[in-house]
Amino acid sequence: GALTERNTPTLFNRALGQRFMWRGEAGTLEEQVLLPISNPLEMALPLDQAVARLAASEEYARAFEQVFGGPPTADRLASALAAFVERLWLGDSPFDRFRAGERDALTVAERGGMWFFQSRGQCWRCHGGPNLTDEEFHNTGVGSVEGVPLPGRFAVSADEADRGAFKTPTLRGI
Repeated sequence: GALTERNTPTLFNRALGQRFMWRGEAGTLEEQVLLPISNPLEMALPLDQAVARLAASEEYARAFEQVFGGPPTADRLASALAAFVERLWLGDSPFDRFRAGERDALTVAERGGMWFFQSRGQCWRCHGGPNLTDEEFHNTGVGSVEGVPLPGRFAVSADEADRGAFKTPTLRGI
């Protein structure tokens, strides 16, 4: 199917990210973690209401006071959520062990998939590096409906060359 905002990439290793969201509209993890709260396709909760709910909770109000020295605010919520996401790491996977020379870390079928990934499929061109993403935006044709490219990165950059371009997601954890 077409790439939509409902397709959610993994949060593993996002502390290594350079731009966030499919179109790159968030430049920092602190910006990104707040976007799903108010997004109508996700939590659909206005940010001020989310902060008010946290402040109304004795447990959360106390935790924010203890950690930040004050009540919940949008900035403090962003810091807390970003700190959580920064701790979500995936490494030492069978893939990592195979790449480090442990031949039996992958099954024969998985090694065949890796061969395709690295040769005919040329997936490595965009899904390379330690986090299996180049952190760039590409128009691969996936982000289109009936042959018409979705705005993609163009919605952020206003550069016509970015129409239909979406961020290469990390393949960590899939």
